[in-house]
Amino acid sequence: MYFFYLDESGTSSISPKSIKESRYFVLGALALHESNWRVVDDYLTQLKQTYFPQVDFRQLEFKTGIIKSALAKAGTPASPWPSLDKEKVLLLIDELYSIFEKIPFTMFFVAIDKLMLCQKYSDPYLPYSVAFALLWQQAARFLRSLNPPELGIFVVDEHQETQKRLAHFEHVAESLDQRSPRPAGLDIVIERPFFVNSKEFQVIQLADLCAYNARRVVSSHNYDYEYFKRIEPYIFKPITLAHQHGVIIYPA
Repeated sequence: MYFFYLDESGTSSISPKSIKESRYFVLGALALHESNWRVVDDYLTQLKQTYFPQVDFRQLEFKTGIIKSALAKAGTPASPWPSLDKEKVLLLIDELYSIFEKIPFTMFFVAIDKLMLCQKYSDPYLPYSVAFALLWQQAARFLRSLNPPELGIFVVDEHQETQKRLAHFEHVAESLDQRSPRPAGLDIVIERPFFVNSKEFQVIQLADLCAYNARRVVSSHNYDYEYFKRIEPYIFKPITLAHQHGVIIYPA
């Protein structure tokens, strides 16, 4: 069994204001075999206890917004991690990304170009719907490529849009897969995602970091961004969809 930890970066709104402020919406997934879940959780717990020995590790999150703020305000009371100077923050980030070199993850990213989506379709599916459907297809293709094939289940932060509109997302996924020249066979992914609180389920915090990296490089068209380069070797490369360095761009 594989767990696919999902998180997003950007806003899925297609209002003119939203498109102007953030053209791309990215949904990412980190696939991890069930046998490695505890190893990753223990690694993250140890990392938090090493850098923040006086703080309950369950109250700490390694999320993009927090890390960016810690870098910008390092060494000041305004920092979310006031005990760390900039050098220690950078060391922590380096150790955080080192986990991908030690434990086998497979990553998936779908970037929705909201401007192109609205220009190409008069009544488009919402970006989250399309991204979820395409991610589901890729997850199914990955699982069927294994020998022997394995089942998978999505793990989603409980606040996300998926929980509210799951039935609609399933309909979109099935519709797009049926129209594909090479259907993925979505039933290998268990339909009902597992909803969790990211504070209590640490692995999903890594998905937040990686989704941000994917959106940053797609938005800037600069795929040499240091932290994206550290995860790029672990991205599942699609064979049926247009992509840049493994990040699916839709519409192409």
